[in-house]
Amino acid sequence: MSVENPYDKACCFDKFYHLYLSKFLRRAFKNNNIPNNEYYRVPEVDKVENLYAEFERCYNKYKGKRNSVRKALWLFGRTKLIVASICILTEASIMTATAFLLGGLLSALTDIDENPSDDATLRLWGCFVGILVCTFVYPLMHPVTFFTMYQLSYKLRIVLTVLIYRKVLHLKNYMLCQTNSGEVLNIISTDLGKVDFLGLFIVFFLVFPIYFVGKVIASYFVIGWPGVLGCSLYLVMIPIQLAFTSLFSKFRTNGAKYGDARVKLMREVIEGIRVIIMYVWEII
Repeated sequence: MSVENPYDKACCFDKFYHLYLSKFLRRAFKNNNIPNNEYYRVPEVDKVENLYAEFERCYNKYKGKRNSVRKALWLFGRTKLIVASICILTEASIMTATAFLLGGLLSALTDIDENPSDDATLRLWGCFVGILVCTFVYPLMHPVTFFTMYQLSYKLRIVLTVLIYRKVLHLKNYMLCQTNSGEVLNIISTDLGKVDFLGLFIVFFLVFPIYFVGKVIASYFVIGWPGVLGCSLYLVMIPIQLAFTSLFSKFRTNGAKYGDARVKLMREVIEGIRVIIMYVWEII
């Protein structure tokens, strides 16, 4: 019997910074052996049946249409993607503002050394306070961003695992003869493991155009055309990244073929061992 999870009643601030776990962590620090019946239950929003019901509602809107599963997955994780994108853009804005404020701070110090004035002192203190605010806000935004992205990752993985499970249940008999549990477990453990990285990096892929345009504009007004040329290196890296991605995809496809062959071979070995045991041939 597990204990009710405080996540269900926690506020957004407690969820983002995991403050609802403070009581449990204090008990774990004092007592290493916590009984199993005192562990928290899975939160209601993270239960498999609730997540799949939410995905099924999204899927019913595109049922019968082309790429219905892909569209349903997008609709299922759209809110998390938007929140994570806003958080990442906020972090990028904070880092950019910190760089500008640091440049203003150095400029104000130079003006004070050459020609002291109240205006230079005011700019100095303004930049100093701005850097302190950015330094304080950025660590507060970072946990929110990664909490949202990790939450999106495991929700997508749970939904895709349920889809595979339901697909296996509806396979016909002749297909079941060609499929074994090892192949299914290999897909769930290995292939779906890449979904954990999908939730982390797809947000950067969506945010990159806005981030790049903002960087180019800021570099042009501060540095000029040399700054724009420096930002163009991002564009040079895109085809290189695509080439490496295509290469890794080929390696991964070949590795999956060898993995399936290994699973089939192990299945034949285990079936052969079962036949030997059944006929008691190992005694001979």
